[in-house]
Amino acid sequence: MPYLQKEVILRAAQSTDLDALVQTCKMCFPDNYRWQSIYPIARKWWHAVVESKASQALVLEDSIGIFAYSVLVLDLALWREESRKRNGSRVDQIIAAISCPNIAVWKRLWKITRVRLTKKRPRRNSVVQKTDERTVWAESAAVLPRRRNQGFSLLLIKERERSAREAGATRITTHVDSENIPSRRMNEKMGFVLISEDIRGCIYEQSLVDSDKIIAAPTV
Repeated sequence: MPYLQKEVILRAAQSTDLDALVQTCKMCFPDNYRWQSIYPIARKWWHAVVESKASQALVLEDSIGIFAYSVLVLDLALWREESRKRNGSRVDQIIAAISCPNIAVWKRLWKITRVRLTKKRPRRNSVVQKTDERTVWAESAAVLPRRRNQGFSLLLIKERERSAREAGATRITTHVDSENIPSRRMNEKMGFVLISEDIRGCIYEQSLVDSDKIIAAPTV
C-alpha cells in the first residue's frame, strides 16, 4: 500500500486529505450534524483520526479525487482516551448542534419516539467498552454516490479484514444504523452477525477465525 487497481489507488489517509474527507462525509451523511456543522468542527474529527496511532484510515482515490474511505480502530483503549481530540469540548458539540438546529432537533425527537415505540433503550456500556485486545472496531466507512455499486465497499471491507488479521485480531465489530438496509445487507453478506440492537443502531460482529467462508471481494 498504496497500490493501483484500474486507475484507482488505495492508500493511507494523510493530513492533506482532510478537506476531501470532510466533503465526502457531508455528501454521504446528510443527517449527521457533525458533518453538516461548521467546517472546523468537522475537520477536527478527521485531523485527530489521521494523526492517531489507535486507528488506520484508508482512502480510495481516482483521477477526480477521493471517493471513499474506511476507518478501522486497532487500539480501542487509546481510541477512547483520544475521544476528546476527535469530538472536541462540550462547547464544540453545542456549537455543532446549534449550527444545524433542524438536524439536531429531528434526531432528538426521532430518538425519543423510537424509545417509546420500541422500548429499546441504549445500554450504558457499549460493545466497544466490552471488547478485549483481540477485537478491532470498524468505526466508519463511506463511498460517494458516483462510485457506488462498483465493488468498492467490498474492497474496503476485505482490506479492513486483512489489516485486522495483521494486528492479531480475531474479530471485528461495527455499528450500523438500523434503517441503513443496504449496509446491513452488505455486512451480513460478508459474514457479520447481528449481536445487539437498540435505538442507536445495530452492532455486528465478524469472526476472523472462520472467515475463509466469507465471499471474496470482486475485482474492480
